Amino acid sequence: MKTTKLLFKIPKIQLIIGLFLGIAYSIIFYHFLLLFKKSVIVFDALLKNYELFHLSEKENTFYNFFYAFISVFFSYSIVINYWLNKPNKIFTRHNYKRKQIENQQRITNWFFMSWLVRMGTFIGIVTMDFKEFSFYPTHNFIIILILIVLLGQIWMSLRFFFSKNRFKWFSVTLISFLFLSFCVSKINFSNINRVDTAILQKNVLSKNNIHVVYSEDYKKLEHLSLISEIFISAGDSIPKVILKNEEINITDSKINQALINHFDFKYISDSELPYMKYVLFIDKNIPVKYIHDLKNKLYKLDVKNLLYSVKKSTNNKLPFYYKSKYAFGFNLFSNFQNQKIPLEKRVPIKFLDNHSFLVNNKVLPITKLKDQLTFLYNNKGICPLNLIYSQKTSFEEYFKVLLTSKLAINEIRNTYTKKTYGKSYKEIKKELRMSGWKDETLIKIRKEVLNKYPWIYIDSIY
Repeated sequence: MKTTKLLFKIPKIQLIIGLFLGIAYSIIFYHFLLLFKKSVIVFDALLKNYELFHLSEKENTFYNFFYAFISVFFSYSIVINYWLNKPNKIFTRHNYKRKQIENQQRITNWFFMSWLVRMGTFIGIVTMDFKEFSFYPTHNFIIILILIVLLGQIWMSLRFFFSKNRFKWFSVTLISFLFLSFCVSKINFSNINRVDTAILQKNVLSKNNIHVVYSEDYKKLEHLSLISEIFISAGDSIPKVILKNEEINITDSKINQALINHFDFKYISDSELPYMKYVLFIDKNIPVKYIHDLKNKLYKLDVKNLLYSVKKSTNNKLPFYYKSKYAFGFNLFSNFQNQKIPLEKRVPIKFLDNHSFLVNNKVLPITKLKDQLTFLYNNKGICPLNLIYSQKTSFEEYFKVLLTSKLAINEIRNTYTKKTYGKSYKEIKKELRMSGWKDETLIKIRKEVLNKYPWIYIDSIY
């Protein structure tokens, strides 16, 4: 049986108009998708402290190409319908033209709504970020498979237009659609950066250019209603403290009153006040001497649970303006009580100008400091560390030493608990948290370890 084959017989003017409409619809729909994506990102930022969703340039290029291809595919569906739908009878009793317009309008509406819901779902998955999960590097094959399926669908409808050399025409179709998608993805009429700038101007970390330090030791912040945040930026020449109601220089005589006003917790009961945590978001380039002065002021205001906001070392690709959920904490009251420890019982660690440290008359780089501290702890017992920094020592450099000393203590604690209880100190703390701090046995073990291997340090300046 002889089969009939459709030939690509379309009037030249109709072919040109169709191609023009296809390109125009592709550009318009592509920018609609970008605008839709941006609205989702902005809405997400408004719900998350103006933390604008961040994509790398490589990820942006990949996703924009996908949106452009979807736009080209959508336009292709409209153009192919324009080329093929040509009713012959118009002025008859059965008005085919009117019915065709009605049917096409209904189909177009539902077709558009279907694609809008699908793309909305996809954009929502990509842009509603979990901050520690990235869709692109591990799941981009899903998008590639979608592109392959859509290219196959395009060819399934186009192949009947060609009676010969179908492989050649398939190659031409493939290259044409991919090239048009690439060109459309490079067009950007809307000034999206202006929207980003407006959002980030309301983000405290971005507006004040505060880059917190990275840490390998941290704890997750919980009970957010019992957390008070203080932001410290580098300022123009003197660091600036940003509170919820005002900004003030860290050396200003009115800072004590500003802190008192900031700590006026109207919705916290007296029974909850001892559990309040005070988190400092400190720019890493600030001289640590200013932070020491601020700690003195906080100590006089009866602040006990003080924490430095940090970012996990594994999340170093996140934008600096994302507010971290993790912090490096210590008891400020105990820290100041340690000042009473006699000098002869302290192990001095002096910060030198060349980013090295003087420990027991040995000049060491930061990479060897942990081994030296572990050696001291194992041979001389746990002894207080005296961190002696200069006027120019930055908070980042100071924190590296602080972190190194904590990691050295944790290593010794892990060794002891593995020998004694068959599990690391980190595992014991994790099990204790999972029990809701109700396991009496684990509480006793933790208390024993902390008493046997306390982490003690004292701040000094020269």
